[in-house]
Amino acid sequence: MMHIFIFNNASRAANYGIGTYVRLLSDGLLGRSGVKVSFVDMFSDVKEYSIADDERGCRHYQVPALFSGMENEPYCRNVFYFLARHIKAEDDERLVFHFNYFQHKPLASLLKGQYFDCRIVFTVHYLGWCFELKGNKTRFRELIAEGYQPKDDKERGLLAGVENEKEFLHLADEVIVLSKDTQQILAEGYGVSSDKMHLVYNGLGDGLCFDKDKNVGNGRIILFVGRLDEIKGLNYLIHAFRHIADKYADIRLVVAGDGDFQLYLSQCRDLQGRVFFFGYVSLCVVADVYGYEYIGV
Repeated sequence: MMHIFIFNNASRAANYGIGTYVRLLSDGLLGRSGVKVSFVDMFSDVKEYSIADDERGCRHYQVPALFSGMENEPYCRNVFYFLARHIKAEDDERLVFHFNYFQHKPLASLLKGQYFDCRIVFTVHYLGWCFELKGNKTRFRELIAEGYQPKDDKERGLLAGVENEKEFLHLADEVIVLSKDTQQILAEGYGVSSDKMHLVYNGLGDGLCFDKDKNVGNGRIILFVGRLDEIKGLNYLIHAFRHIADKYADIRLVVAGDGDFQLYLSQCRDLQGRVFFFGYVSLCVVADVYGYEYIGV
């Protein structure tokens, strides 16, 4: 029997890509012979440590949030003590701890020390330096080059973050990447062995029905789904859309996600009737829109 513990939290990202990933991962694992799935819900909306089973029979180890809003080392240590009291490895049970956030490295280290025969799996959804450097890989390579001396506290912080990520990636027994680009960065910049990296593209399951003959608003839809954060590059998408808007009169850009709308609304003043902002919508609504899209971003 393989018992898989999936670690998640109630951060903003959990309502977007990482949350969707965790839901689809668990959907794919549930019902498989010889596999048991449990969840560790960090920063959960509970007043105290608790254990509850959901409607599917999956156990949830619920950990309340800190007032400081930080998932730091003391927080991870407390989570470990909570889990260690309740997780007992049976003789015929293989424990697998599946992590999705780099800040949980102290917890992964403690679990590896407690359950030395367990497997640590880490899925890379993001890299910290991408937020600060806006994904500038050339600058990243300069910072990690041998002999480079950081010039200020910002660069020292970036390099410390990279080192922390590297330690987690080397601690993990298996590393899942969602794109070839990430796979290359981890191999070249973090020294992660190709033997333990697995490229598994994101997906939405087999429940969607695509009909390319359907059009919404008498036009073809370019659909962007994600947070309206600068790092997501929506401003570049709008700029690119402007170049084709005049040429293709039936093209529409639909943006699903919340955030700072003001910047993007002002950028679209000359594209009225061509760009639509849905705000944050539930997964079932997004899935319905996916069925009508012409291009997905």
